[in-house]
Amino acid sequence: MTDVHSGDLFASPPAIPRLSDPAVASMGAHHSRPQRTEFEAASLVQPKTGTQRMRVLEALVLASNGLTDVEVAATTGIYLYSAAPRRVELMKGGWVEDSGQTRDTGHGGHGIVWTLTAAARAALASGEQHG
Repeated sequence: MTDVHSGDLFASPPAIPRLSDPAVASMGAHHSRPQRTEFEAASLVQPKTGTQRMRVLEALVLASNGLTDVEVAATTGIYLYSAAPRRVELMKGGWVEDSGQTRDTGHGGHGIVWTLTAAARAALASGEQHG
């Protein structure tokens, strides 16, 4: 006989993680002790980070099979070394995750295929942008 009060039948649904605001312009990541030129580059891109992040997110929304960083850069027209950090920020913000798959990058290696998280798909379906 199965006890209907055990297991997941009456468990609370898992909390939906809060997502970052992908449109916020913020200082791009740099090393803890950056070279002067690296810090200057991060400062120069700051006004564009929110726009670039939204373009990366939009590309991933439209991609039915996910995208590698190289594909994100090619799709958005954003330089790879700007697109990849924006994808990392989306990952840290709960929007993007590793699909567990890789694809040939065309540069002699394989790249991780990035896809939207369940929380991102739920937020986009409900019209929310961030929590």
